Amino acid sequence: VVKKELKKAVKKTKEEADRAAAAKVDAEALVAQAKAEADELAAKEATLQAEFDAAAEKEKQVILEKLELAQAASEKAIADSGDAAAALIEAETAAQDAEQAKADAEKAAEVRDVEAANAAIAQAEAAEAKAKAEAEAAEAAKAAAEAAKEKKAAEEAEAAQAG
Repeated sequence: VVKKELKKAVKKTKEEADRAAAAKVDAEALVAQAKAEADELAAKEATLQAEFDAAAEKEKQVILEKLELAQAASEKAIADSGDAAAALIEAETAAQDAEQAKADAEKAAEVRDVEAANAAIAQAEAAEAKAKAEAEAAEAAKAAAEAAKEKKAAEEAEAAQAG
């Protein structure tokens, strides 16, 4: 019975560690996406700035409005990118914690220590929950960035119609 329980603990902590690692990979992808978004908005801002510099006086006001919107979107994208990066750091820590728990469970199984194995399971579950929460936080940051991008596109379309 003890051996069976220990085997189960090792299997469970391995699954938790795998899930935490997957959450970390998701968070990494979101960071890359958020950074690309911020870079794209910064490039758009630079283009508008160049247009503004080259524009005739009467066109400057319209471009200035667009430029202000672009700058606000850029700042928000940078903040969202920072949020995603913070979530990634947390997810990486959680993945390491889960790996540690897995190692602890394997060690406990070797010496047939059921208590230690159960503690390792609890540790792995907590780490996986944390990694999952961080991946969700990164996902929320991405959704906020996308919503801001859509809002900005709508505002630009409106400005274009008005101008």
